[in-house]
Amino acid sequence: MKNSIDREIWRLLWPVLLLTLAQKLGSAFEGILVSVNSSQELAVMGICGPYITIITTVSYGLGIAANAATGRAYADRSWASHKACVRAFLLLTLISGLAMSLLAGALLYPAFAGLSNMRSLGYLYMLPYLIGSPALLLYSLLVSCTRGLGDTKSGMYMTFISVSAQLIVSYMCY
Repeated sequence: MKNSIDREIWRLLWPVLLLTLAQKLGSAFEGILVSVNSSQELAVMGICGPYITIITTVSYGLGIAANAATGRAYADRSWASHKACVRAFLLLTLISGLAMSLLAGALLYPAFAGLSNMRSLGYLYMLPYLIGSPALLLYSLLVSCTRGLGDTKSGMYMTFISVSAQLIVSYMCY
């Protein structure tokens, strides 16, 4: 029995480990690209980092809740309540994404107080995050719902595609 549980844990775990590794390697690559160009761009990346962390943390929180709700519905075979739950999560995801984008955009202005020459660079750096926040939250929701059904590989594949696209765009921009 213990071996079957260990095997099941490993079956679900290894795609999540690779997904997380791909995200961290993508961030490291972006940091290297930015630091090669100028210290000013690296400073902008440092100032904007907490805002990105807030967006991703909310994304993870929504994802964990969606994962638990999907897992519960899957175990109970209560698909009608699951559909309503997913609709509520989708609405919450879109509202949260838009609200975070507006809030982060407003808070960035004072974050660059005294650094007006870097403010436009900061907004340019954050633009994909501010525009893409609802999509990032939706992506996290979809990955979490597939995890709740016991499928961790789909999220891994989606992450590999998104990180690869991010690396290509980052390389082209820097």
